[in-house]
Amino acid sequence: MEHTLPYSWYSDPEILRREQAQIFRSAWQYAGHLGQLPEPGTFFTGRAGRMPVVVTRARDGELRAFLNVCRHRGFPVASGAGRRETLQCPYHAWTYGLDGSLRAAPRSDEDPAFCKEELGLVPAAVGAWGPFVFVNAGTEEPEPLADALGSMPAQVAELGLDVGELRWTSRWEAEVDANWKIVCENFLECYHCQTAHPALAEVLDVSAEAYALSTEGRLSSQRGPIRDYFFGPDVDRAWIDELMAFDDQVGREDRALVEGVHGGVTSGALEHGHLMSRSEQLIGHFQQLTAAALAG
Repeated sequence: MEHTLPYSWYSDPEILRREQAQIFRSAWQYAGHLGQLPEPGTFFTGRAGRMPVVVTRARDGELRAFLNVCRHRGFPVASGAGRRETLQCPYHAWTYGLDGSLRAAPRSDEDPAFCKEELGLVPAAVGAWGPFVFVNAGTEEPEPLADALGSMPAQVAELGLDVGELRWTSRWEAEVDANWKIVCENFLECYHCQTAHPALAEVLDVSAEAYALSTEGRLSSQRGPIRDYFFGPDVDRAWIDELMAFDDQVGREDRALVEGVHGGVTSGALEHGHLMSRSEQLIGHFQQLTAAALAG
């Protein structure tokens, strides 16, 4: 049987530091959706890994992203989302346009060496797939978003779903007392579904013969009924509410699972675990990618 990653990797602060630097910072991260930028003069904030970012649509209509950190003393220049002509740091009132340029800095005229043109917000790469906005804050020239998405858009299109028609309905957030890898691994297999999610198993065939798993590059795919918090424009609200209530139930069940796993793997009782080669092949793929990124 294939071994899991060493269990020490789920609690070692040095491993987490390397993951932030070598995985999260250099990767495309989902930041928000285009519904938050309905017209010029709008913005929203988020994070790419631990990096605070702000995504804007300036008067020219262009989609832009910046590090949400004032060039003066590091305070965030924006919070939440909304409509504004400028972004102003609450600390010393340095003011930036939605194009990232520094518009004003109090008392800057007193400093002959002050160069406003060189002190705009630091840009980050930004791109969109349908309504989904992604940001890469790690490098000046990251790989194209299309390369990072791989064959996923084509696979989704083959299922008959036009992501461009999706409309945002709601957002669900949670803090889970578990390492991020444990959370990812939980969603990469349904080997646990018949035991831990009996209601889900009633409406979804999760047997090894029916539940299709595949990998391609960095992409892991599981084929089953579509579960998406974005919906077509004509979907009945009552059906959405029923689905979200069901999804919330499954989410509570998963929280208990991943927090339980975290307690076990960080206890020091064992050095590693074992993977079922067929049912947990996506976890093996994920762990191989993680190990390769940290080795690099």
